[in-house]
Amino acid sequence: MSVNLAYKWFVGLNPEDPLPETSLLTKFRTQRLKDISMDAIITEIVRQCVERGLIKSSNGIVIDTTHIEANTIKT
Repeated sequence: MSVNLAYKWFVGLNPEDPLPETSLLTKFRTQRLKDISMDAIITEIVRQCVERGLIKSSNGIVIDTTHIEANTIKT
């Protein structure tokens, strides 16, 4: 499995460290977070980044309008 090294750095892993079990994030979300939405978590992360100066707040709005066709045909 190929993993971007920036991802490993972001989560605190060394390049030679093994990846966590693939179901770990799902288990964390369903067993630990329960009623907390991912939207609330992302909002809190962004708030903390702005507070620490990692993200500069501006009056601009960026909207991703990428369209991707999904392969949903089942055979």
